[in-house]
Amino acid sequence: VKFKKYGIPFMQNIVTYCQTNQLTERPKQKTGQVSASISKKIGKARHQIVGEKFNDGSSILDLTREFQVKVNTIVDHLYNFSSEGNVLLFKQNFLEISQLSSEEQLAAHKAFEQHGTTALRPIYDALHEKVSYEELKIIRLYLLLQQ
Repeated sequence: VKFKKYGIPFMQNIVTYCQTNQLTERPKQKTGQVSASISKKIGKARHQIVGEKFNDGSSILDLTREFQVKVNTIVDHLYNFSSEGNVLLFKQNFLEISQLSSEEQLAAHKAFEQHGTTALRPIYDALHEKVSYEELKIIRLYLLLQQ
């Protein structure tokens, strides 16, 4: 109802203002649309595509740039890929994305040995809430890759 009453006059005012001030429309940047369109064409879930690209040699940092997402998102995709029974290939430099010291990594490793890899909260508590969930996800995935 409001659109019918106010929509056209409002749009006319905007057009007039833009013409008066010589403003042109800025097209939206196409960030991330290439990867999204690829997954739609292929018909695969994003975590499957990420897992396959990781196994084909792409690093986590390469994947963050390609899909324009954060490291945590790629780690989540790889964990989901692995959780579905898919094999992830181990890479020696995997922990380069971690910000933890070697002592903190070792403590997290021991906590995962005690509490398992299913739930992160027991690990977070065992480490006295000093290691972020993002870092715990990285360590968990690293441990799963070694199995």
